[in-house]
Amino acid sequence: MSASISLGLQDKPSSFGTVVGHKRIIDSLRNAISVGKVSHAYIFSGLSGSGKSLIAKGFAKALECENNICGDSCGFCKSCRVFESGNHPDVFYVSPEGKSLGVDDIRDHVIKNMETKPYLYRYKVFIIDYAHTITPQAQNALLKTIEEPADYGVFLLLSVGTGSFLPTVLSRSIAYKLEPLAFEQVYEYLTTMGIDKDTARLAAVYAQGNIGRGVKLAEDEEFIQLRTKILDIMDRLQRADLSEILIIAKEFTEFKDRIHEALDIMYLCYRDVLALHAAGRQYVIQEDLPASVGCAIAGSSAVLSAKNRLRHYTNFQLTIEIMLIEIYYSG
Repeated sequence: MSASISLGLQDKPSSFGTVVGHKRIIDSLRNAISVGKVSHAYIFSGLSGSGKSLIAKGFAKALECENNICGDSCGFCKSCRVFESGNHPDVFYVSPEGKSLGVDDIRDHVIKNMETKPYLYRYKVFIIDYAHTITPQAQNALLKTIEEPADYGVFLLLSVGTGSFLPTVLSRSIAYKLEPLAFEQVYEYLTTMGIDKDTARLAAVYAQGNIGRGVKLAEDEEFIQLRTKILDIMDRLQRADLSEILIIAKEFTEFKDRIHEALDIMYLCYRDVLALHAAGRQYVIQEDLPASVGCAIAGSSAVLSAKNRLRHYTNFQLTIEIMLIEIYYSG
C-alpha cells in the first residue's frame, strides 16, 4: 500500500483557540512548548470528528511559530502565515492511500525526511493520520526513529484508539484520549455557526459529544427525516399487535444503510424517557418522546443488543425482528 504526503494542507485556520473543549490536553501541550519540554512522539486518539486533527494542527503550528505566545501560535509571523497557506516546508501530513501504512510508507515519507534538518524552522513535524493502520512491521521501523530521534523530530499520531500500537511505541509516546464533549459545548458551537436552535439542539443530542458529527448532522436534512420516521415507528409500537411488529420490522430495510443512526435515535429517546421519569424535565433534552417508561427500560436494552448483534451477525432482518419483539413484550 502506498501513502500520500502533503506539506501543510489546511482546511481552516488552526490554533489551540479554535479547539472546542479538551482543556486538559491543550493546557498540557501549551505548557510543554512554554517550558521547552516537547516530547518526540504524541498519540491523539478519538473517533472521527472528535477534534484530534485540529489539536494536532494547532500543536504543529504553535511548535513552528516564531513568536510563540504562551505556548500558542501568534497567527501573524511568517511561519504561521505559511502554515495556513498550505506550504509549510517543515510540517508533513502522512496518511494511507490504501487500508494501511506499511514499512515502505514509513521509510519513504517519514524516515527519509528525518535524515535532513528542518528547512527553515525549529522542528520537522510529522502528522500521521489513521495511525491505527500502521502495520507492526512499520511500527518497528518508526520505533527506531522515535527511540533515537533527532532533536528536531516530532511525531503526532492520530488514531481511533491505542489498541493497535505495539507496547514499545506506546511506552515512548505521550498518549492523549479525546473524551466526548458535554452536550452544551456542542450545542453552543453549532449555534455560533449560525445553525438554528432547534436543529442545533437535535444535532447536539445525537452527536453524543462528537463535535464533528454534530456539524454533519446539523447539515444533514436526511437525518432529520430519518428521526421523524423512527419516532413514528416508536409511536406505532405502543399500539401494535404481534402481526404488525413483523410488518414494521420490514420497514427497517429502508434504513439499512444508516441503521446504527436509526438505532441511536431509538436508544436516546428511550434514555430521555427514563431521565424524565427519574429526574424530571430539567434533565431531558428531547421532549417529543413516543414511549412509556416500561417500554423505555426494555427498549434501551433491546436496542443495545441489536447494535451489538449487527456488528457480528449478518442476518439484518432477524436482528431487527428480535429487537422489536423484545420491545413488544415489554409493553
